[in-house]
Amino acid sequence: YHKVLERKDLDVAFVMTPSGMHAQMAMDAAQAGKHVIVTKPIEVTLEKANRMIQVSRDCGVKLAVDFEQRYAPHNLRIKRAIEDGRLGKLVLGEARMKWYRAQKYYDGWHGT
Repeated sequence: YHKVLERKDLDVAFVMTPSGMHAQMAMDAAQAGKHVIVTKPIEVTLEKANRMIQVSRDCGVKLAVDFEQRYAPHNLRIKRAIEDGRLGKLVLGEARMKWYRAQKYYDGWHGT
Protein backbone atom coordinates (compact mmCIF):
# COMPACT_ATOMS: atom_id res chain seq x y z
CA TYR A 1 0.00 0.00 0.00
CA HIS A 2 2.97 2.32 0.43
CA LYS A 3 3.40 2.46 -3.36
CA VAL A 4 -0.21 3.55 -3.75
CA LEU A 5 0.25 6.30 -1.15
CA GLU A 6 3.10 7.73 -3.24
CA ARG A 7 0.73 8.45 -6.12
CA LYS A 8 0.13 12.16 -6.69
CA ASP A 9 -3.16 11.59 -8.54
CA LEU A 10 -4.92 10.25 -5.42
CA ASP A 11 -6.37 12.51 -2.73
CA VAL A 12 -8.16 9.99 -0.51
CA ALA A 13 -7.31 6.60 0.96
CA PHE A 14 -10.14 4.29 2.00
CA VAL A 15 -8.84 1.85 4.62
CA MET A 16 -11.02 -1.27 4.44
CA THR A 17 -9.05 -3.71 6.55
CA PRO A 18 -10.21 -5.93 9.42
CA SER A 19 -10.98 -4.26 12.75
CA GLY A 20 -7.81 -3.50 14.65
CA MET A 21 -5.73 -2.95 11.52
CA HIS A 22 -6.83 0.57 10.55
CA ALA A 23 -4.47 2.74 12.60
CA GLN A 24 -1.11 2.20 10.92
CA MET A 25 -2.46 2.37 7.38
CA ALA A 26 -4.56 5.43 8.18
CA MET A 27 -1.63 7.24 9.77
CA ASP A 28 0.65 6.32 6.86
CA ALA A 29 -1.95 7.69 4.45
CA ALA A 30 -2.31 10.91 6.45
CA GLN A 31 1.45 11.35 6.54
CA ALA A 32 1.44 10.92 2.76
CA GLY A 33 -0.99 13.85 2.56
CA LYS A 34 -4.09 11.78 1.80
CA HIS A 35 -7.48 12.32 3.36
CA VAL A 36 -8.57 9.09 5.05
CA ILE A 37 -11.84 7.16 5.30
CA VAL A 38 -11.94 4.04 7.47
CA THR A 39 -14.62 1.40 7.95
CA LYS A 40 -16.30 0.96 11.33
CA PRO A 41 -15.07 0.78 13.97
CA ILE A 42 -12.46 3.51 13.64
CA GLU A 43 -10.16 1.26 15.71
CA VAL A 44 -10.45 -1.27 18.52
CA THR A 45 -8.78 0.83 21.21
CA LEU A 46 -9.34 4.44 22.18
CA GLU A 47 -5.57 4.96 22.22
CA LYS A 48 -5.22 3.95 18.56
CA ALA A 49 -8.26 6.00 17.54
CA ASN A 50 -6.93 9.10 19.31
CA ARG A 51 -3.53 8.64 17.68
CA MET A 52 -5.17 8.44 14.24
CA ILE A 53 -7.09 11.63 14.95
CA GLN A 54 -3.99 13.45 16.16
CA VAL A 55 -1.83 12.38 13.21
CA SER A 56 -4.56 13.45 10.78
CA ARG A 57 -4.81 16.85 12.46
CA ASP A 58 -1.04 17.26 12.48
CA CYS A 59 -0.91 16.43 8.76
CA GLY A 60 -3.79 18.74 7.89
CA VAL A 61 -5.98 16.03 6.36
CA LYS A 62 -9.52 14.88 7.04
CA LEU A 63 -10.24 11.58 8.81
CA ALA A 64 -13.72 10.10 8.49
CA VAL A 65 -15.51 6.90 9.42
CA ASP A 66 -17.72 5.34 6.74
CA PHE A 67 -21.38 5.10 7.62
CA GLU A 68 -22.59 3.31 4.51
CA GLN A 69 -26.26 3.39 5.52
CA ARG A 70 -26.38 7.19 5.85
CA TYR A 71 -27.76 7.69 2.35
CA ALA A 72 -29.91 4.57 2.14
CA PRO A 73 -33.43 5.49 0.93
CA HIS A 74 -35.16 4.41 4.17
CA ASN A 75 -32.79 6.52 6.26
CA LEU A 76 -33.23 9.53 3.98
CA ARG A 77 -37.02 9.26 4.41
CA ILE A 78 -36.59 9.41 8.18
CA LYS A 79 -34.24 12.38 7.87
CA ARG A 80 -36.76 14.21 5.65
CA ALA A 81 -39.58 13.51 8.10
CA ILE A 82 -37.52 15.03 10.91
CA GLU A 83 -36.51 18.06 8.83
CA ASP A 84 -40.13 18.62 7.72
CA GLY A 85 -41.28 18.58 11.36
CA ARG A 86 -43.61 15.62 10.83
CA LEU A 87 -42.38 14.01 14.06
CA GLY A 88 -42.60 17.12 16.21
CA LYS A 89 -39.69 18.37 18.27
CA LEU A 90 -37.40 15.43 18.92
CA VAL A 91 -35.46 15.41 22.16
CA LEU A 92 -34.31 11.80 22.17
CA GLY A 93 -34.26 9.00 19.67
CA GLU A 94 -33.49 5.32 19.52
CA ALA A 95 -33.63 3.11 16.48
CA ARG A 96 -33.52 -0.64 16.13
CA MET A 97 -33.44 -2.61 12.97
CA LYS A 98 -33.62 -6.27 12.22
CA TRP A 99 -30.67 -7.19 10.09
CA TYR A 100 -29.99 -10.84 9.62
CA ARG A 101 -26.53 -12.13 8.89
CA ALA A 102 -25.61 -15.79 9.05
CA GLN A 103 -23.04 -16.90 11.63
CA LYS A 104 -20.50 -17.35 8.83
CA TYR A 105 -20.31 -13.54 8.54
CA TYR A 106 -19.18 -13.24 12.16
CA ASP A 107 -16.76 -16.17 12.18
CA GLY A 108 -14.01 -14.17 10.48
CA TRP A 109 -12.70 -10.75 11.38
CA HIS A 110 -16.22 -9.25 11.32
CA GLY A 111 -16.76 -10.79 14.74
CA THR A 112 -14.05 -8.65 16.36
